[in-house]
Amino acid sequence: MRFVSSTVGVVVLLLFVPYFECGAQAGCVPLHTSILPAPCNITLANYHYAYFDSEEELLQRVAVVSQLALAIYAIPEPVCLQASLDYLCFDPYSGIPLCVEYEDDAGNHDAVDQPWTMCRSMCNGFNDACAAMFASIGFSQFIPDCALEPNATEIPVIKADGEVLTLSCLNGSDPVSVVPSECPPGMIINQQQAVCEFSCPSPVLTDSQISAANLMQQIVGWFSLVAAIVFIIMSAVIQTGRLYPHRLPVWLAVASVPLSLAFSLASFVGGVTNVWCDADSTLGFEVGDSTSSPLCTFQGWLIQFGSLAVASWWMCICVNLALLLTLGRARISGKIELVYHLLSWVIPASLSIGVAAAGKIQYEEGNSYCFISSESDNAIQIVAWFVWLGVYLLVGAISLIVCIVIVIKVRLSASASKRGASWSTYIRIVLFLVIFLYFYSVIFAQRIVEECDRQDLLLTESAYKLCLITSQQDCEQILDDAPNNWGLQMVSDFNLVSQGFFVAVLFITLTMLRWWFRRVTTCSGWTEPLLSTHASGVGTSPN
Repeated sequence: MRFVSSTVGVVVLLLFVPYFECGAQAGCVPLHTSILPAPCNITLANYHYAYFDSEEELLQRVAVVSQLALAIYAIPEPVCLQASLDYLCFDPYSGIPLCVEYEDDAGNHDAVDQPWTMCRSMCNGFNDACAAMFASIGFSQFIPDCALEPNATEIPVIKADGEVLTLSCLNGSDPVSVVPSECPPGMIINQQQAVCEFSCPSPVLTDSQISAANLMQQIVGWFSLVAAIVFIIMSAVIQTGRLYPHRLPVWLAVASVPLSLAFSLASFVGGVTNVWCDADSTLGFEVGDSTSSPLCTFQGWLIQFGSLAVASWWMCICVNLALLLTLGRARISGKIELVYHLLSWVIPASLSIGVAAAGKIQYEEGNSYCFISSESDNAIQIVAWFVWLGVYLLVGAISLIVCIVIVIKVRLSASASKRGASWSTYIRIVLFLVIFLYFYSVIFAQRIVEECDRQDLLLTESAYKLCLITSQQDCEQILDDAPNNWGLQMVSDFNLVSQGFFVAVLFITLTMLRWWFRRVTTCSGWTEPLLSTHASGVGTSPN
């Protein structure tokens, strides 16, 4: 166990060594030490400036130090553990590089654009405490060469006015592991890791954007859910609504229920932020960070499954209609519906369960719902969602074009007295095609635009996080000046959540409404009892 723990600590440490290479020297930036993990938030409390090559490097360093601190805590040797934590905080190559700083005559802190060197004695102390353990587990090549550190205990510093100061090199101190007492604005204390981190859902989302998402998703979600359930009940009671092929739209409505439910979850937990994040969820310093929770995973699963199932049933209805128009009702068996169920339930369920089981459903910064992770250049999204949606929409669109051509031919060849039914069917087919193609075209477009603007969004996020952790002013202005695709995001969300409503509107017919009106009024004693099922129009196709 001791060997395993030591190996884990050192291996994780070494994984991040490539990130510590320094490039061209840039300068100093104010450092809010409360963002650092224990013990560095205490041992570096008297230091006010970090020396960095770029804004991205500083954020990266903070993120890496947080992970390294946790890894080093796995070292079983108490003496080596203490030396490793001390070395982590002060070493400019593995920790946060500090700027040489001094106090002026007025007692104010100032810094010189020069990295502060660690004392060779501290490097030797690290080797004395840890070299044997490193060698015992086969990592002796990673023991630092202290001869590279300056032997002098004092550093000459040239101020901007030409004055020369002599300051001591960096040396270790006894670290104390405590939770920071306060954090910069926009950040909260991660009690488990004793460090300040960004609060979930995202520092780059404004309160108004979160409120807009919260309001739209809940209102439209419930409206769509109720409309779909009403249509399902109305169709199930009418005899023809339970028969093939008239029951296919009912299955489409059933498929839309998970989508509506996914966006209605916020009503049960007090808002969308409680769906996206746990109570103690935080986001790290990595640009584009993500988080996850059981409720977030459930929402992402519902959205993936529901959207694939709706698109698949839409395709099946289009294909079925094309087959009926080209081959005739007599040659189409109801057994083909089994194929539709396989395509529309089994495949979406398998894909969504696989993604959820793999832990690939997350809330990512700047998004408005939990969904499949965009890691590996959206490879998982492409394989488990986009490809299947593309196939469903392509096959469905081709089938509907065939249907439209046939209906137009029938209308042109039929007599004026027989054109009514054909024209009505044609109108509904066109509406069905246009609305659903519009829905998913916007969803696709929003994803594409998001990817095209990802680099700009990441730069904005990086600048905003840096502004917060360095305690600068007017950080919100960075977000105001950045490109904003939130409007397109809201339209895309509306298209996802409102599908149940539009299914009900497209497939509830006057025949169904008349049947229900007569049934209600008859039960209420308002009219005479209904005639036979055939006479009342119940046997008429609800489509």
